Amino acid sequence: MFYNIEQTNICNLYCKSCPTRNNLRPKGFMTPETFKDIIDQELSHNPDFYKERIVMHGYGESLINPYFFENLDYLQAKGFNKVDFSDNCMLMTEEIVKKLCTYTIFNYIKLSLNSSRKELMEYINTGTDFDKVVKNIQMICDIVKEYGQPFQIQVQLMHTNLNMDEKPQEVIDLIGRDNFVVLECKIEGMLSMDNKNDLLIPDYRYCDGNCVFSEVSRMYHWDGDYVGCCVDNTKTQVIGNIKDGIYSEKVENRRKQLNQELKENNFTNLPACEICEAKKR
Repeated sequence: MFYNIEQTNICNLYCKSCPTRNNLRPKGFMTPETFKDIIDQELSHNPDFYKERIVMHGYGESLINPYFFENLDYLQAKGFNKVDFSDNCMLMTEEIVKKLCTYTIFNYIKLSLNSSRKELMEYINTGTDFDKVVKNIQMICDIVKEYGQPFQIQVQLMHTNLNMDEKPQEVIDLIGRDNFVVLECKIEGMLSMDNKNDLLIPDYRYCDGNCVFSEVSRMYHWDGDYVGCCVDNTKTQVIGNIKDGIYSEKVENRRKQLNQELKENNFTNLPACEICEAKKR
């Protein structure tokens, strides 16, 4: 299992590959009270929860959340060490990177460059600044090396219909550093994205068609809503809210009910699953 704990669904970009641009749900930040409640409930259910992978982002830029570092502090206090988050590198500063390097919780931090080709990168990451992002990635690499590489740096190369030929070496040559890895991925046909999006790869299915609904991952929205997976950026099939008790009989019954309906291809209560490319067949 891994756990997405969304820090915010507010973003400073307007990426063509992200459904956040569609404003499908209310915007906000995960407060320390909500965050601690999630962690405490999970730890009460499983004392070894601190060993699980915690993903500190959802459909937004985590650094925008004014409580982000306070939430990281709580993970540090509880002994977590498999934490990661994805960042678009527009808000990174030397001060922020140095602060991140003081934590022992991170497994890696993923930097969403997405393409080493300026025009395409700025097309994918709508609203970004290619030159600024490249300089910030170089800065992050330098500071992390200075601090003894407390976590792995991943620079994401996202293959789309417009750059299937792009090689990891192009990213390596662009950044000019030796202490990061290139993470290759393919653009996903996320829910509510325009099917005419020219970045989408023809005949590509999300997660290779492997549904992860509530069995491989848990997704907590910034407001404490527990949803079946990170693909669902809507409020159409919430399993429960942390105020109900994550493992309460009410929430567990709802989760089992939705899982069973999904297996039966009954999408009455699962409108997001019905249009998801990774739904169970």
